[in-house]
Amino acid sequence: MTSALPLKPRRRLAAVDLLGHYWVLRARLVSATVHEFRQRYRGSLLGLTWVALLPLLFVGVYAFVYLAVFRVTLPDGGPPDYALYVLAGLAPYFATMEVVGQSAGALRSNLAMVRNGMLPLEAIPARIALVALTGELAAMALLLVLSAWTGRLSVNVLLLPVVLGVHLVLNLGLALIMVAVGALVRDVTYVANLLLMLLLFVSPIAFTETMLPRGLRFLADLNPVYYMARSFREAVFRVGTPDWAALAIFALIAAATFVFGAAVLRRYRTHVMDNA
Repeated sequence: MTSALPLKPRRRLAAVDLLGHYWVLRARLVSATVHEFRQRYRGSLLGLTWVALLPLLFVGVYAFVYLAVFRVTLPDGGPPDYALYVLAGLAPYFATMEVVGQSAGALRSNLAMVRNGMLPLEAIPARIALVALTGELAAMALLLVLSAWTGRLSVNVLLLPVVLGVHLVLNLGLALIMVAVGALVRDVTYVANLLLMLLLFVSPIAFTETMLPRGLRFLADLNPVYYMARSFREAVFRVGTPDWAALAIFALIAAATFVFGAAVLRRYRTHVMDNA
């Protein structure tokens, strides 16, 4: 009787291994994130004030164009509510734009540290996503103050840590993809930034999905930005039962992006290091 051949151990999902790796590196990641965030604004005249000032400037532009020029109004609110609506969509979108923009060329900027073993390759996208999160937290604090001032703050704010966690997973997945693809195809930086800029204007950030013509409303359902913005709005100033379906879809998009990003980085790791 022949003995059965030993089974080869199954290779674990790349995302699972990566999460374990991040847990081991957690202290280094936090330290690197704090250092990077401080260095970004060191020497500037306004310093950390830029974290809140940039979103407010964009909201001011949106408010002027859509409120004063196009006379856009929310069905259940005035100008302060519109400002909240726009800022709740812009703040996470800016964080995602930052992650994509910083990630594409990040490996080339840190190549010496990676090859010398001072910084693991996987730590680069994590640091970028965490730095973007720190700026996003400042914008969320401003949003909560404005929401309380307008009387919109509700118990739904308890969902905000969950929404922020989901968004961090999404940004981390995007950073993993962009670090790998950016090292292999350098033009991806320009393409990604262009697409994100175009997506900013066609996504329901300055307008609601109900303002779209009836025959085009399906475009909002196909746009991942819609679920991201809606999840943040539900947590920040929604009064009433949250839209659980939108949050669930947002979480599925984030998880799928992270799993795909981890697989891409593991699959092309050697090529990435050779072509950086």
